[in-house]
Amino acid sequence: MSDTPRTYLVRKKRSLLMRVLDELRTIPPSMAPLVLGGGILLYMVNLREAHFTQVLQLAVGWGCLFILFLLQALGASNKPVLRLVFILVAAYVGMRYLWWRTFETLIYTNPLDFVGMSALFAAELYSITVHMLGLFVNLWPLEREPCPLPEDRATWPTVDIFIPTYSEHEDIARLTALAARQIDYPKDKIKIYILDDGGTLAKRAHPEKGMAAWERRYRLKEIAAEVGAEYLTRETNRSAKAGNLNHALTQSKGELILFLDCDHVPTAELLQRTVGHFLASYTPASTPGTRAISAAPPRSCAAPCSRKSAASAASRSRRTRRPPSSCTGAATRAST
Repeated sequence: MSDTPRTYLVRKKRSLLMRVLDELRTIPPSMAPLVLGGGILLYMVNLREAHFTQVLQLAVGWGCLFILFLLQALGASNKPVLRLVFILVAAYVGMRYLWWRTFETLIYTNPLDFVGMSALFAAELYSITVHMLGLFVNLWPLEREPCPLPEDRATWPTVDIFIPTYSEHEDIARLTALAARQIDYPKDKIKIYILDDGGTLAKRAHPEKGMAAWERRYRLKEIAAEVGAEYLTRETNRSAKAGNLNHALTQSKGELILFLDCDHVPTAELLQRTVGHFLASYTPASTPGTRAISAAPPRSCAAPCSRKSAASAASRSRRTRRPPSSCTGAATRAST
């Protein structure tokens, strides 16, 4: 046994209050209005019939709706302060309803009624949760100005536009391809591909659905010829959309890849607002004739791009079926 003395470091455990104060000190001053608003929101939600008379509650409810309509008319989404007020008022209305729905209406009468009541309450709870998450996402959106493209258009990279489709109607693919053709970008640097996964060789060989796959193939090939696009398909549907895109990557040579959902109608300025960010991140590669992508943009683009996102243009795109969320993607390839 060694007789070497040992030293033990004993730290006094900080109280919960001190730990909370330490966390509060890490909150930046710019978050003070949000913290204050959140505190007021929770306090107002806690005010029940014991504090608010029925007439006052009715006045507050209609007053909140009036404020929401007024802020919408004033364009609150474009002004951070008004947007914060709008979100807090909307959150108050939703949480106040949830409070009332939870503590005033859930009354047990019999098992059958309880099942229906619980199912309806669970659906409302899910909807309110999604609503609150939407408010949180839009609380302080990050926006960025596009990086300017070089004046010499000959230096702009080539872009391949992928439009994968499987079971969507052919007219939807045609509309998206036509919109892609109208994107404001040099026409000789854009190439559109309609990726048909509903007309693969395996689909066309199916004994029952083969004729429909052949008709779809012919129709999409006509649309591709009409809009000046390339028609691509493959042998099987392996790996679904991911496999469809990977197969198209082997058939195209563009420096940038833009893929659009079949029902995504892009705005004309989409590439003008996004390609500059990729050009800003190009760094010389070690192999002659190649270009690589770095993680950070150079200083020449830091000022105009410090506060907005390259995907902001994609979020402004119109959709024919669904809201424009995470439906546009871009990839880069080294040009040899």
